Amino acid sequence: MSITISLFLTIFSIIKCFYCKECGLKSTDGLLIVDVQNCFMESVELDSSIQPEYSITSDHQQERNGKLFVEAGSLAVKGTAGIIPIINDWINNFNQHKAPIFLSLDWHPANHCSFCRNGTNSYPGTGAPCGPLGPNTPNFNSTGRCVDQSAINLYNENSLMQWPDHCVRGTFGSRVSPYLKVPVNSTVVKKGFNSQLDSYSSFGGALTRSVYPFWNDTEDDTILSQQPILGTLIKQKKINRLFVVGIATDYCVKMSAIDAVLENFGKVFMITSAARGVSNSTVQSSLLVLNEKGVRVTNERNIDISDVLQEICESEIEENDEYYRQVLLSLLIIFSFLGLVLMIIFVIQSR
Repeated sequence: MSITISLFLTIFSIIKCFYCKECGLKSTDGLLIVDVQNCFMESVELDSSIQPEYSITSDHQQERNGKLFVEAGSLAVKGTAGIIPIINDWINNFNQHKAPIFLSLDWHPANHCSFCRNGTNSYPGTGAPCGPLGPNTPNFNSTGRCVDQSAINLYNENSLMQWPDHCVRGTFGSRVSPYLKVPVNSTVVKKGFNSQLDSYSSFGGALTRSVYPFWNDTEDDTILSQQPILGTLIKQKKINRLFVVGIATDYCVKMSAIDAVLENFGKVFMITSAARGVSNSTVQSSLLVLNEKGVRVTNERNIDISDVLQEICESEIEENDEYYRQVLLSLLIIFSFLGLVLMIIFVIQSR
């Protein structure tokens, strides 16, 4: 009996090993890169050893201590320079597996409702976010504020945030980081293109007809409102797993991942090592919310893709361990019964 149990434990281990091998990237996986745009990027030194994907003109450079830097965005998020090589690695691996890549861009008109100067009579114009705001906020009115239901709900909950002008269409700030290696076959959507509506989620984005790197691109809502939205575009690819990366963890990345779960694409993973947030406190609370909503949040210490996929694989095996144990137990019972029957037949025939 002990030999039988050992045999089945070995078989069980082999099955789990094969399952781990199947955890690698597949053509039915999708990568969603959220808002990796210049307005959200911190200042980074120009590195002559790294070729940018497009020219960074002198008016977007700054000199400090004899060195040249790309200027920080109007809504720069700390640590964003560090995620570019990580996301590029994800892009490279997805390309190798011929898996689809989706990219979202904040794409605002100059008078967009999410900007601090709309609804705020006393905005100092320092570049700092405004909020949280609500009915009880002094010097805050309804003039120019967003009228989408999400914004209305946040306002009524005294948790609405307004932002410095950012990602104004056709500007350097609205363009993808020059160091992000966007494949030509990526599916790109633009969101927040209506002056009265905002969308943290990439699923409020519509397919662009413009071409990377979106130089002098002023595509507006009259065009984008007629285009297919991200949810439709992802469903067309028939993916089973969606990996979400980008900026910012506590706002657009969070809402995009939650909406992905609601869209029922399959399993949704938030890759924390390839994302950055506005503040540590809101990032931590956002990760808890993501878990509650069914998004699988990976360990931020796992940076290499192989480590992330191994983590995902092991967590899925743990989730299925009880099922495997039941299967193993059933097989043990069946084979033990068959062994007993064969033994009885052997004894009878031996007489």
